[in-house]
Amino acid sequence: MNNFLAIILLFLLAACSVGNRSGGRAGVGLANGGQDLDDGSQLEGSDLDSTEDVEPGETDSEDDTNDASVDDDVTVVPAVVDPLPNDTLEREAWLRRQVARGGTVVLPAADFVLRQALDLPSNLRLEGQVGTVIYLQTNGFFTNQNPSIIGDSNSVGIRIQGRQNVVVHNLTIRLMRVNGNIAENRFVRGITVRNSSNVTVTSNDLAEFSLANGIITVDSSSDVYLGYNNIHDCYSNYTGGSRGQITGITVDDNRINGVASTRMTIERNVIRRLAVGSDFEARWGYETDGINVAGVLTSGLMILNNDIHDVGEGIDVFGSQNTIRCNEVQRARLFGIKLVHGASDNNIIGNRLVSSGMAEIVIAGSAVACNGAMRNYVFRNELRGVQSVGVLFVANGGDQCPGSTGRPINNSIEENAVLLSGPVEFAVTNGYQNNFRDNMTNPQNFTRPCN
Repeated sequence: MNNFLAIILLFLLAACSVGNRSGGRAGVGLANGGQDLDDGSQLEGSDLDSTEDVEPGETDSEDDTNDASVDDDVTVVPAVVDPLPNDTLEREAWLRRQVARGGTVVLPAADFVLRQALDLPSNLRLEGQVGTVIYLQTNGFFTNQNPSIIGDSNSVGIRIQGRQNVVVHNLTIRLMRVNGNIAENRFVRGITVRNSSNVTVTSNDLAEFSLANGIITVDSSSDVYLGYNNIHDCYSNYTGGSRGQITGITVDDNRINGVASTRMTIERNVIRRLAVGSDFEARWGYETDGINVAGVLTSGLMILNNDIHDVGEGIDVFGSQNTIRCNEVQRARLFGIKLVHGASDNNIIGNRLVSSGMAEIVIAGSAVACNGAMRNYVFRNELRGVQSVGVLFVANGGDQCPGSTGRPINNSIEENAVLLSGPVEFAVTNGYQNNFRDNMTNPQNFTRPCN
């Protein structure tokens, strides 16, 4: 009898042992359905693809000898580990590797130093955060002093050329100082967009550039959005070499095969303190612009709600069929808004222009284009603190063209408010067939058509 009981007892123990082993294996078969694990946690279907906290050659089980919690056909792939290096050169190479992978690249709060242009591929979102700073190395690099060189690896920091679907967001970009001073003789831009489409450049901070005719430059591109960028504190007193200029945002100054940009918005950018020294001014003039639309054929641009202070000219437009609306320009050395070289059929609406040195708005002819600025609509702008002229018409050499075709004609100046601090409300020189209606001098109440 005792032997019989012993045999039964051994049989039951063996059955329990087999059941435990088969139960562990059955758990693997149900893993995609959320099977409970031994430690009480739950494994979802997507968790099988995760490699978090799993080193190569290991599993996430404490017992990796007899563990049966992973099917034989499941391959565990370790995550790509590419930590940020401390060395400056290695960090630049690291940045280029991240960008080359495409997709979304969020840079850490760290300093990066570029020795040549960073080329961005299509289908990329490059994003920084507070503390992400990209410096352009000026000690032996970014030495370009030729304004006709556009977008090569020595003349621009971030280059978008022939690309689609690119976003550059929240980067701080600086041209590195030389002996503590701005490198005054460098024709180097911050960001260029050329022959590209569906590009967004937003919330970036660019400063300490010198001879950049377009710290942000767009040429021959479509569906581009430039918004909420801060461009500020750039300076040069350099008088050697070629004529220079400092411009915050330039469009189509160097078109590719004559193709003009279109369907573009420049909105809510802050552009301040683009300055030149007295030697530069004596030789070249006060050549700094907030925004310059430099292509006569450039059309379809929306220039909205930008804040521009302390530049030579606020918004300088050669293009046609564009809208310049609800911008504010203060203390332009020369003009708040300038229409010149054939700028025609533009709408200049609801802008606030304050204390410009020569005129708040100038509409000028052109001896170059022999096509006067025509049919521009200037409506309900607030011209405040006018020191010289509210709206100025000048031939600008256009009266020397055959039939005086270079003069500004058929422009409409309507319902603008001029708040004087000088002697002149409107001046018309060599303009004809221009229309003036219901303009106001020192009105008590005036509302611009802005949201």
